[in-house]
Amino acid sequence: MKTTETIIGSKKFSLRIAQWTLMVLMAGLVLIPARTQSQVILVNFDTINACPGSTVTIPVMVKNMSNIGGISMRIGFTSGVLTPATNYLINKNASLASLPIQIQNTVTNAIYFAAFGIGTTASIANGKLFDLVFTYNGGKCLVYADTVNGDNGAGDFEFADVNGTPQPVQWTDGYVIESGDFFTQPQDQTVNVGDPASFSVTTAGAIGYQWRVNTGSGWVSLSNAGVYSGVFTSTLNISAATALMDGYLYQCVSTGPCVKNSFTSQSATLNVSSGCNNAVANAGPNASVCSNGSKSLTGTALDYTTVLWTSAGDGIFTGANTLTPTYTPGANDILAGSVNLTLTAYATPPCTDGTDAMTLTIIPAVTGNAGSDESTCAGTPFSLTNSSVPPTASLLNSGIFWTENGPGSISNPTALAPTYTPTAAESGNVTLTMTVYGISPCSNVTDQMV
Repeated sequence: MKTTETIIGSKKFSLRIAQWTLMVLMAGLVLIPARTQSQVILVNFDTINACPGSTVTIPVMVKNMSNIGGISMRIGFTSGVLTPATNYLINKNASLASLPIQIQNTVTNAIYFAAFGIGTTASIANGKLFDLVFTYNGGKCLVYADTVNGDNGAGDFEFADVNGTPQPVQWTDGYVIESGDFFTQPQDQTVNVGDPASFSVTTAGAIGYQWRVNTGSGWVSLSNAGVYSGVFTSTLNISAATALMDGYLYQCVSTGPCVKNSFTSQSATLNVSSGCNNAVANAGPNASVCSNGSKSLTGTALDYTTVLWTSAGDGIFTGANTLTPTYTPGANDILAGSVNLTLTAYATPPCTDGTDAMTLTIIPAVTGNAGSDESTCAGTPFSLTNSSVPPTASLLNSGIFWTENGPGSISNPTALAPTYTPTAAESGNVTLTMTVYGISPCSNVTDQMV
């Protein structure tokens, strides 16, 4: 667990570099021209794992340090975790001899180190600057460039040229942790049904691992069986997630070499989605059909393999496996006055099929009979109610209308049995036509009598 930061110091010297510069000026020395630092100076605090009570040595590594005339470092740590040794700063790089003015001390949660030359510089292409030595008390803490808690901000971690001008520097924090403890935790995973999944951890020198699962009834240690493998390693593998595993929790127990020989990671959740595009069916809007006709249907569907129309009645489909079939009502459909028709869109397993229904209302077809042919005298009205077979029409209709082709006239032409009055001079045949109007979508019917 490392963090990396970059700082290019301000033109303000740190307190120690300022003191050093003042000393040089008071001595009457002339500073030599500085060489520009061509690369960023890299500082790395190593990461260490150890058992509580042991002595830990943390190398401070540098790279690209060229012609540096002054160094000021505040190195932070956590006092409860680390205690500086009596000789807490050892094995200084030989090049630091070129910076003979050196200061080092400890304060709560930090070690200070400063080194300055008097017209002299130090260079380390790639190597160790020095070692830090602590007693490790247990727990976790960073070892880092502390530019926050000191007196000079960025000036508390500076590499300056011979004139005291800060040079660009980048550092990588170190970490001290008990052997066997976790650097990184398992992370939640989301996969589709049938897909593989894995959970991983990194530890500080663990010597054993055991993965566990909580399916909702507590933690259970896993074994290398079924979909699981790697249960005794830092990475648990699941060969193919099932829908039942959605929401399962996983954690790792690591074993270390110290007195406290086990650590338990945070838990991570396995989210298993269907991975499906479930089929969607739309049977279309409700509709109506005449009892003596057929209805063309128009359905739609998404993400399907096949479709099928079914009826709750006794009618017949033509093209039931298409989205646009034709339905002819059966006798029971007509008697009931309506029927529910269902469109099913079949999905690819294990995805879910889609269904939708529409109601087909069945309108009775109209009927009409103008009655028997009759005769009458010229000028004598004749009511069709007096016909030997009077006119008839279905009760469900949207209207009746009579017309004639003779010179006479029809009174009340919208009645079921109107009266025809011939003229006084009328003779021969006249045709009376009855039209019975159907209820949409049914057609009209006509019949005639003479």
